[in-house]
Amino acid sequence: MTLFFIISLCISPSEVNIGDVFRVSVVSKENDIKAVFIEDTIRFVKRDTIFVGFGVVPYKTEPGNYWIKLLSQNVVDSTLITVLPTEFPAETLIVADTMVKYTPKTAKRIKNERENTVNVLSEVTPYILFDGEFTPPLSGIMVTSPYGVKRIMNGIERGFHMGVDLKAKKGDEIKACNDGIVVFAQYHYLPGRCVIIDHGLRIYTYYIHLDSILVREGDTLKRGEVIGYVGSSGRVTAPHLHLGLYINSHPANPLSLIE
Repeated sequence: MTLFFIISLCISPSEVNIGDVFRVSVVSKENDIKAVFIEDTIRFVKRDTIFVGFGVVPYKTEPGNYWIKLLSQNVVDSTLITVLPTEFPAETLIVADTMVKYTPKTAKRIKNERENTVNVLSEVTPYILFDGEFTPPLSGIMVTSPYGVKRIMNGIERGFHMGVDLKAKKGDEIKACNDGIVVFAQYHYLPGRCVIIDHGLRIYTYYIHLDSILVREGDTLKRGEVIGYVGSSGRVTAPHLHLGLYINSHPANPLSLIE
């Protein structure tokens, strides 16, 4: 049901793969709206007369049609989005044994670091911190390991790849994909030196395996600012940049948002 408070409701794209980001654009006379997709709340920012929000298809979503329900004080509206069948191949990697077989002390460290990262990515900044589009963190984009592939390391299955690996040389500049605030800049056992930028609306970019970090937690960044240099810290086979994107705490395919 559409009431006169909603002038238009648009989903782009209307067909998505698992892990892809989609945009919800609403022209409305309402002052405050939100939407629900599966179990996620999509938050909006108003730009002139248009509300804009971002959603993501979680990794384990089954293919099919799903409702996006728009909610506000005066409006209940909905539209369909189609999740396409998505095949993710397996990828076999050989890394140092210490990166797959952990001592009790190391296992505890990894568990604590993961919990710390999850807590950071779960924080809610209800307003937007960026204005323009997301751009690549490197001068050139060549994917060496795509989002979603099943990772087998030294013969042990290690879940799925929650971002994309981008080809780069040690020392290449890494740039912020968009405006935001640095909420994490630390060294962790598996990701090595890493940076997380909060872009608002529960959108985060995650940069992993850096050689060095040039920013500090709390720094305010503009899109394109250099945050560090490509390296091979943490669990890697060679220097590269792992780029992650998280929306509503779900790992998303960064290339579905970057222009």
